[in-house]
Parts: sequence; structure tokens; C-alpha cells
Amino acid sequence: MHITDEDLIAGGLSLSLDITHTWVSDLTISLTSPSGTTVQIISGICDEVQDIRAIFSDTGDHINCNNNPAIGGTVKPSGSLTDFRGESLKGTWTLTVRDAHAEDGGSINSFSITRCPAPAPDNFHIKVTDESCKDTRDGHISVNTQVNLNYQVDFRGENTAVTADFSENWEIGNLAPGTYALCFTIADNPVFIQCFDVTVAPSGDLSVYTRVNASDNNLHLSLEGGRHYIIELNGTSITTGDKNISLPLRSGKIRLSSEQTNPARAYTKRISISPLTMWSYIRIRLQILPVLISAVIFPESSVYRYSPCLENL
Repeated sequence: MHITDEDLIAGGLSLSLDITHTWVSDLTISLTSPSGTTVQIISGICDEVQDIRAIFSDTGDHINCNNNPAIGGTVKPSGSLTDFRGESLKGTWTLTVRDAHAEDGGSINSFSITRCPAPAPDNFHIKVTDESCKDTRDGHISVNTQVNLNYQVDFRGENTAVTADFSENWEIGNLAPGTYALCFTIADNPVFIQCFDVTVAPSGDLSVYTRVNASDNNLHLSLEGGRHYIIELNGTSITTGDKNISLPLRSGKIRLSSEQTNPARAYTKRISISPLTMWSYIRIRLQILPVLISAVIFPESSVYRYSPCLENL
């Protein structure tokens, strides 16, 4: 089949197929694009039943072999027709039908290809990064597409309005917490529009809850406001995503920072712990960029909260 339409395949294709054959399970069928991409439609299914009169689409139902025809309705192919995304329709499309047993006859009565007029629903991949710290207004939204086309995005929300052209990737930063609307159009498809509502979540206050256990010389930390932490105790480094952790205290050095911390700015303190000096304080500094918080920890339980995200030395 030769197609003169030069449009790109933004969403997918459907294949309409009418084949007469006494044993459908003898057949292996595939479709090849002008660019050389081949997608398998069926292979060796539906024993002892005949004929195919069906539309093959990635959004169809799973094949259920009936009596007559063996395959009918709108069904999924064994391969994925979305493999043709991004290719041009123009050129010669080839339907290949292989019969494993020559003694059974059959014929291709007709076949046709229909292009989906718009990108597939999963064409736009949207990633939202929430505000890192309270009142920093550093939320971020990025968009990646599966198919490169001439897109336009209309972005609105929280006193922000942006219109931009792009073909594959688009992003915007310095966003305040709130809900934003993104609407995408395509220059070559005036009827297409797809919209999404996304939310940039606000950050809470940074807080550190500490408790020193005098009976076993352990320091218990409960942390909020970060994702991962690096703790160094007497040269041993621990990376954890846990919000609660216990450290065995002994003479030496303790160093606490976040995974994103600049090593030159992390806090290090030499401490001395013994049963007779358990009242002595331990001073730590938790750093979660761009936040710094210093705390003096006594044997009693203490809670430290810090906001907004500015240096507190």
C-alpha cells in the first residue's frame, strides 16, 4: 500500500484486516513501514478456526478466538503499533502474511491503515518538583514528549502566564506552591488540544527532635525536611533515608549533613562521652541546602524547628 500523506505519526495506527483462511493458526502476519520498522500482528494463534475480520489497535481488547471469524472486533496485536510513532506516513507500507502449511489455502481480501489524529494520551510526561523549603518559591515543572512535533504550551497559575514553543522538552522553574494549568497544542494539527492540572506542593518547616539515652550512650535523632542524610561518626559514614536513627556515642567526631551538602560546609565536632560526663552537651549542625540549623543537645529531649530557610548559625 502506497500513502502520499506526509504527516508524522504522532499517536499511533490501527490496521483493518480481512483475510480468508481455513486455519488461522498457520499464519504469521506483520506490518512494515516505509522507514523499515516491522510490527508483528499475530503469530500461530487460534487453532482449528478460520478467517480474520478485525481492526488491530493498541487500545483494543485482547484477542479471544471465536468460531467465525476466528479473530474479529477491535483487538490488540501481538506487537505494539506505537513503534511507528515519529515516522512519516508517506511511502509504501507492506503487509506480510506467512503460511506455515501450504496445503491450506487462503487470501488477503483487504487491508487498510488509519492514523490516529492526535498524540497518544501518554505522549506528555510531566514531572513536578515541589518547593524545597518554605517560602523559597523554587518549584519546578518539566515536560518530555515521546514524539517530536511543533508543540505550543500555554502555562498559567499563581500569577504566572507563559506561552512557549518547543519540540521535545520544556521546563519552567522558580514556581510558588499552587495549582497550575498546562495546555498543549500542535502547529500542524489545529484541532488538537490536551490540558493538565498539576500542583507544586509547599515545603514544611525544618525540624530536628533529639533524645540522648544515658543508659546506653545513644543519641536518637528524628529528622524532618530532607530526603537523604549522610552521618559520619568516627570516620564511619552512613547514608540513610530514614527519618529516625540512633547513633552510639563515644569519644571522637560526629558529622551530620544532607546528601546534597557541600562537604566543605558540613559541621564537625569532637565530643567526649563517659558515664561521668553524660551531662556534657553535643553540638550538631544539620544542613539541607539551602538550610542550616545548629543545635545544642542536652540529655533531655529537645525539639528544634527552623523557618524560613535561611542560614541560622
